Amino acid sequence: VKSATRCLAELSGEPLPPEEDSSERETSAEETTSRNTAEASSATATPAFPAKTRNKVKPGLKERVPRDAPAHVAPRVFKTSMATSNIMSQIEHVRNPSHPSPEVFQARVYRPEPTRAPGPPPVAAAPRKTVVLNCANIGCTYVDAMKASGRDMSKFGNNKFDWQGVRAAVKFYEEHGVTPQCVCKSRTATISPVPKDLKACVMVCPIVDGKPDVDDLFTIRLAIKYNCQLVDNDNYRDWRDEGKYLADDAVRSWLQGPAKELKVSYMFDTSGNFIPMIGPPQ
Repeated sequence: VKSATRCLAELSGEPLPPEEDSSERETSAEETTSRNTAEASSATATPAFPAKTRNKVKPGLKERVPRDAPAHVAPRVFKTSMATSNIMSQIEHVRNPSHPSPEVFQARVYRPEPTRAPGPPPVAAAPRKTVVLNCANIGCTYVDAMKASGRDMSKFGNNKFDWQGVRAAVKFYEEHGVTPQCVCKSRTATISPVPKDLKACVMVCPIVDGKPDVDDLFTIRLAIKYNCQLVDNDNYRDWRDEGKYLADDAVRSWLQGPAKELKVSYMFDTSGNFIPMIGPPQ
């Protein structure tokens, strides 16, 4: 700090402060040599600074290690105060006017960390695309297709429905990243219980007395809710009539409008693979 003050006084033309007598601080070469020899011998026996104290510097301090210092010697610690930084900045400002003044330098170096405004909330992941499947229609179509292919139908017996057709349709849409929602008639689930591997995506309709095709209505309602494809070979002509029970304007308008593009017919090949007329939603 004293050296910086004298340099600043020389540049500004002010009288220099009196110098201290340096004779007391000067040592002879012999004394320096003997002192270094003593320090080196004591260091080999017991280090003056334990190794564990290295690099433990308090915040706001800087450490410096002499070039010729042994490996066991801990670095000396020098404190850089704000006053020293201001004086050095003032000296640089006098020498070079483009250098920032002490006030600007202090504002840049010691200014508090600016508070940042909270960012926008995380965007929720977009829901996966959905498709609605009518289990009764798909399972019966599968059995008819396998019988028409001339295969051994002994495993089906007298059953007109098989869950393998629903399983093939579910697999097809899941492989294309689409979530299937399967609507099953209550009577179908009673005669042929839902397999364990399909329970997660199959919904059984409630029993409504005198309404045997209630599963068709739930299939339509679900497709209206998600505005998604409806996989069924039934054309739903009776649901477009005003006299059909529970067929309100929403059902009729959807069947006469969006259903023309979202209604998906399908078939099964001779190997039992599910083949839709329209590709899965992209």
